Amino acid sequence: SSMENLYCIPGGIESIRSGWVIEDWYLDSGLTDRAIPGTDLVADTWLYANWLVARTVTFYDGNTVLATRTVGDGKTIPSYTPEKQGHTFVGWYTDEECTEEFNVLTPITEDTALYAKFEEITA
Repeated sequence: SSMENLYCIPGGIESIRSGWVIEDWYLDSGLTDRAIPGTDLVADTWLYANWLVARTVTFYDGNTVLATRTVGDGKTIPSYTPEKQGHTFVGWYTDEECTEEFNVLTPITEDTALYAKFEEITA
């Protein structure tokens, strides 16, 4: 095949549909045959995006925003371990007082605030 007929499945294309994120790209309209980023395509190929409602996850230390991430509805939070000098990160909580622990495998189905719990490192 000639080079002009080679295409590459893009990775990391940002959504242009406000309020939505692309979960993944597929080679079929039924969204069963996932397109693998970096795979060479040897012919003109339709790619189908699986759109999910965008959910915002805000990570806090007290009332200070540490980071904000967008995830697709029903997906889990991205891995994020904050650092705080002189402290060890314990985990994520759903309340500012850090009494209700958040399971990182919980699907996100609405905009969510998570609070970091830290323990002071003692000598």
